[in-house]
Amino acid sequence: MINSKRFTKIICIACAAGCCLSSCGSTGDEKPKKLSSVSTGVTTTVTTSEKSVETLMGSVTTIQTAATCSKISFDGGYTLFANAQGGYTLINSSNEIVDKIEITDDNGDKLTLTCQNNMVKLTKDSDEVNSFSYKGTRIIISNNEVYYASTKVTYVDESFSSFDVTDKVSIKCIAEGRFEITKSGKTVDKATVKDVNGSKYVLEAVDRGIEITNTDDELMESIVVGTNYISVSGEKVIINGKTMQPPHSADITAVTTTATTTTTTTTTTTTTTAKQTEKQTEPQTSAETEPPVQEEPQTPQPAEPSEPESSTNMSNRNLSAETSELLGYVNEVRRQYGLRELGGLELLDSAAGVRANELLESYSHDRPNGDSYLTAIEETDLPEWRAVAENIAYGMNSMSTVKEAFDAWMNSPPHRENILNPDVRYMACAKATTTQDGNDYTYWEQLFYSDV
Repeated sequence: MINSKRFTKIICIACAAGCCLSSCGSTGDEKPKKLSSVSTGVTTTVTTSEKSVETLMGSVTTIQTAATCSKISFDGGYTLFANAQGGYTLINSSNEIVDKIEITDDNGDKLTLTCQNNMVKLTKDSDEVNSFSYKGTRIIISNNEVYYASTKVTYVDESFSSFDVTDKVSIKCIAEGRFEITKSGKTVDKATVKDVNGSKYVLEAVDRGIEITNTDDELMESIVVGTNYISVSGEKVIINGKTMQPPHSADITAVTTTATTTTTTTTTTTTTTAKQTEKQTEPQTSAETEPPVQEEPQTPQPAEPSEPESSTNMSNRNLSAETSELLGYVNEVRRQYGLRELGGLELLDSAAGVRANELLESYSHDRPNGDSYLTAIEETDLPEWRAVAENIAYGMNSMSTVKEAFDAWMNSPPHRENILNPDVRYMACAKATTTQDGNDYTYWEQLFYSDV
């Protein structure tokens, strides 16, 4: 128990910049998968006098993988998707191919999206435009390429056609009822694997299906390799209850109609302005870096298109006083390092206000219900995050001003790293105060966010 009348405590999450984007559906119902949750604690206590103690903590939070983007869904059941031919197709709720639809963007403007012969075009009052904001997410059309939240909309084969039985042996479904076995990347007729008990079994690709035999040359219906349950039934191979299919089996099947169908969708603006809490306490830092992807090589994609002048930005008109003041200090130091300046967002301000008040209940990067702080961002209407960070701090009878909180973070290397993170694009700040046993406590929250 520290009885000092002046006590300052700072906690920081210093993360490698993680990548996370929604998989395009405009409703945002498809979430990226979490890769791992790692926590490493580093605590340093520095006593400068009997009345001044600082505690610094650092940890790594959840790292998320970047989601792929293969389609964009619009109200009315319309979908624009990347096809296997390298172009785009526009369909209605009956999977019938249509040439064009009308869209109402977040500004209330009426736009026409046309897709013919794999060519995509966007017009407003007959004038061609190249970007718009739809349900809080920026969509760009550049050189006949579509980008959703800066992720290129590209074809993805989502069929369950390949499975790694071990780190060396894989099964591939190459056609209906036909399979291929590979070992260390080379195609083989058969391969030997061991089950959970160490017994050996042979997987063999036959004319139709896969056969599994034991050391007595007896046919087996199923085996368990590692944690995977592999069974064969006639021409089918079933892994963990899921039947393998040929490539492209999961593709959207579009129906060609004889007549051109022109449809109209009416959407309402869903961008909301969150109410600011009376006490906004938001210095929060946590950045996440995309880990190296150990998957099949992908075709290099062109550089991200620059944001056109006609694109719609997310609202930043009603920022809190704390955010506005802290942005001035943060951007001043970022300019000195040649970094782009950060902006403010009303919805990020709202999340920061929520987190600041939660710190009164639980001073942690985890929320009172046990969830990670980043869920406070995900609960807003902001697009899926690509990089997020959080700095939090509190002081007893101290750190009552924005400048004092900023100076404390800048004097802490992990927090300073978040402030100077080149991957983040927006920042919000909030504070909450309470009085206990005659002492005033000020809690600060600083959130960083980027969707590109």
